Amino acid sequence: MLLRPADKAGQPTGEEVFNFKPRAFIVIGTLDEFVSEHGVNTEKVRSFELYRNSIVGIEILTFDELYERSRFIVEANQQSSTQLRREDPERAG
Repeated sequence: MLLRPADKAGQPTGEEVFNFKPRAFIVIGTLDEFVSEHGVNTEKVRSFELYRNSIVGIEILTFDELYERSRFIVEANQQSSTQLRREDPERAG
């Protein structure tokens, strides 16, 4: 976001300031922590999801969720590369 500050009289100062809000992530624990020998502890899952969704500006995910996201991205990239090589072998290198 571009900001153009003004002095007390409302006159532009000639400065330009950029305000950025980088994405923030917290990676913690695994989904296995919600599983007992008799199944999923729904109260723990519910509590985690409520907490995770109540935090604004920070994405909270577990290590296994991060792994699955990464794996999906890598597999999608590999499929795109394979498809590109089939369609245009010379351009794909």
